[in-house]
Amino acid sequence: MRIPPKPGPAQYGPTRRSGHEDEPVAARRAATGRLVEELVDWRPWEEHRERYLWDEYNDGINDPEPCELRFVDLAVAPPLDHPIVAAMLLELSEYAAEAAGQRLLPDRAGMRSAWPPAADAVVVWVTVAWWTLVARHPGGPAVALLDGVQGLHDVTRAPSLGAALDQLVAALTP
Repeated sequence: MRIPPKPGPAQYGPTRRSGHEDEPVAARRAATGRLVEELVDWRPWEEHRERYLWDEYNDGINDPEPCELRFVDLAVAPPLDHPIVAAMLLELSEYAAEAAGQRLLPDRAGMRSAWPPAADAVVVWVTVAWWTLVARHPGGPAVALLDGVQGLHDVTRAPSLGAALDQLVAALTP
């Protein structure tokens, strides 16, 4: 029996106390890291594609490969009244309300400034036992990763999302 090596520091989600983690948890943590990086520099698809083509042209490539799809572009909007999505959004609201005035654990929630700096946008991520949410707030996409439900879920249109993210940003702001 081969014991997997201990993972590095948990930057975008918790690891188990033993230092080992399941493959789905490791995959969710890796996807969270990629989503955070994409949302820090997020632009709508057409702007992203145009920027990519200009970068290729400026590098002397006259016939560039197609632009790579981002994770955020692959997210599908589920019905917001689906029981699993509704439970995740309710738990997010409760988590945000409990976080008010408390210091959140850095492996459970985090925040980064988004580009451009003058936009006052931030990227917020929250990880709990069975889901992770990564969102650019305000005015950007919000993507959920749910254990047991494959895929990326765009929950940007959830009515309670803005208030919950406002509370989390307030709790995470030093």
